[in-house]
Amino acid sequence: MTILTAVQRWFILSFVAAVLASCSASEEGFNSRSFRAQCPDRSSEDFYFPAVSGTRGDTGSLSRYLAALGEPSLSCGQNPESYRLIDAGERIRVVRVDSGKGGANLRFVQGTLSLDVDVVRSVRRQDRALAATEWHSLESSIAASGFWTEPGDGPGELTMDHIEVIEGRRGNRYRVLRRVGLGPDSNNIPALKAAFLEVAGAESSK
Repeated sequence: MTILTAVQRWFILSFVAAVLASCSASEEGFNSRSFRAQCPDRSSEDFYFPAVSGTRGDTGSLSRYLAALGEPSLSCGQNPESYRLIDAGERIRVVRVDSGKGGANLRFVQGTLSLDVDVVRSVRRQDRALAATEWHSLESSIAASGFWTEPGDGPGELTMDHIEVIEGRRGNRYRVLRRVGLGPDSNNIPALKAAFLEVAGAESSK
């Protein structure tokens, strides 16, 4: 019977730990490692999206849209459980749901994008409390999509003619994804987007 020396055991355990850490990092993606307890200044490039979320070009456009609409950052501060759909094509639509002790609340904002991405025109806003059944339905859609459990891609390769990402904040975990699914060709984000638009009472078309 082979008896491992202390050095051999240490080497094996270190190797296993490194492999597990690598797998965890790739599967977790954008979560607690991206969360900041304190928000940077609103003028900071990282106010909305941590530096590891994607390239400056991609998240820079998203940040300008959110700033123009007066949206808060979900990746920092003392937010409750929150989710946000950002759907920008010929128009921009943002659906944000915040859940706390008093229940869940929805904000739906849509407007027309100008050539200057710092400006959003013809803005319409809707704020309302969600019924418990609506929140539970959205929770079920989030769970079914694998948003918190399956591998996903951040906004690193967005096509600027149409941007479609979903952010999530739960406790100290934060993710921002344009694709989520077990396979490289699978993507549950469009179905989850439809669930957000349904609860907001909006059309699912671009």
